Amino acid sequence: MIHNDSHDLLRQASNIAHELGHSILGHIARPVLDKHGCRHFDVEQEDEANWLGPALLISKEAAFHIAKTKMSVVEASRVYLVSEQVITMRLNMSGARKIFTK
Repeated sequence: MIHNDSHDLLRQASNIAHELGHSILGHIARPVLDKHGCRHFDVEQEDEANWLGPALLISKEAAFHIAKTKMSVVEASRVYLVSEQVITMRLNMSGARKIFTK
């Protein structure tokens, strides 16, 4: 795992959750660069980790709580210590926003 500690702390949480997602999903680590110096990039594996990482940070239940209590994205970001982008993604992907804004 490559960890960039110069990123904002909330971004670091997302980065680490993304990398944990790779591990949980059983993705096989490869060298970062190929023999030509180009970055290895498996779109399918990255998409999977991009979905699982935020889900590890904000569960479906947490997303439902945020939406049900009408907590703002800014407030939820402060409470759960994740970026506003992660909160927004999980509210949308879990269906919480749609379910609780009827």
